[in-house]
Amino acid sequence: MPFSVDIDAVPTDECDHRHASVGYQPGSRLRHLVQVRDGKCSFPACSRPARDSDFEHATPYGNGGPTCACNAHAFSRSCHRVKQSPGWNVTKPRPGWTQWTTMTGRTYSQGPWRYPA
Repeated sequence: MPFSVDIDAVPTDECDHRHASVGYQPGSRLRHLVQVRDGKCSFPACSRPARDSDFEHATPYGNGGPTCACNAHAFSRSCHRVKQSPGWNVTKPRPGWTQWTTMTGRTYSQGPWRYPA
């Protein structure tokens, strides 16, 4: 029996919305691609593996944010709570990149996980 492997591109620059979901919950492939791309929680100081983190919308789904790789990242539950605290802001300047702005105005960026070559 032949062995086959499906390979999908993980967007880190432009997004083609190929794996977007029409509802709030991501499909299993979209969730997996975001976990592979992020590697760990998208908060720069957190090291929780993405596979153990929540699928998070940068722009909330209820505010028009799509359920797509360009609007999603992995967040640990505690970092998700930080994001929802007053004064904190999280944006996606481009797919795979998460920008945090603290309540004091400091900005931190987290890029896609870099796998060893």
